[in-house]
Amino acid sequence: MTDRHLAYLARWLKAGQRMGLCDADIVSIDSASGKGVQRQVVVWVRESADPAYLIGPAGLKWVVSDAIRDNVIGEYRSFEHALAAIRPVIALKEKPVRRAEPFLLQG
Repeated sequence: MTDRHLAYLARWLKAGQRMGLCDADIVSIDSASGKGVQRQVVVWVRESADPAYLIGPAGLKWVVSDAIRDNVIGEYRSFEHALAAIRPVIALKEKPVRRAEPFLLQG
């Protein structure tokens, strides 16, 4: 997590207060492999006292999870797109790319 990520997170939180964003925090979690500590963002929304979302890096992508139901919502190519998946309060310059979905070619 870089200073740029933290600055964007603060901007996103401020812009999203009217849309129910309440707070966010950076937490350190021991990695599953035991090779270090991973930093994740925990997001609270007005509708619940419990953390609502988790955002963490996974290789070159960012994973957004529903913290209440423990489900992965999606994988995104940037931190900004991951935040927009929760609440799209800041306009993005490009469309997010989620997991590749199979499609049918029509001819």
